[in-house]
Amino acid sequence: MIHKLKHFTKKIHKGLKQELQETKDIPKHIKNKEFDKATEQIGDIGKMTFLSTLWILPGGAVMSGFLVKYFKKMRPSAFREKEDNKTLFDEISRIEESIHSQKCIDEKSYR
Repeated sequence: MIHKLKHFTKKIHKGLKQELQETKDIPKHIKNKEFDKATEQIGDIGKMTFLSTLWILPGGAVMSGFLVKYFKKMRPSAFREKEDNKTLFDEISRIEESIHSQKCIDEKSYR
């Protein structure tokens, strides 16, 4: 379980680091008249802000997980397609389900 959590945090860190770099590149894109790339990144910032705000609210973790799993356009670009066609959020959902099922098993064993 700890191995899965470490793997999960590394993937999140990698995606956030990529988003940060892409955000820093917005002025370069505007200067080079690459408005599509700049617009996409500004959209990604909006998506990250929305999902982060939703995560904070009570029950938001479940709702944000649902949104990114079933509405793939809600994912920022750094969290979309990865190697061998897996996405980061699909892996996050799988790990969350694994953690949740482990908690359910632990709760049943204490009863």
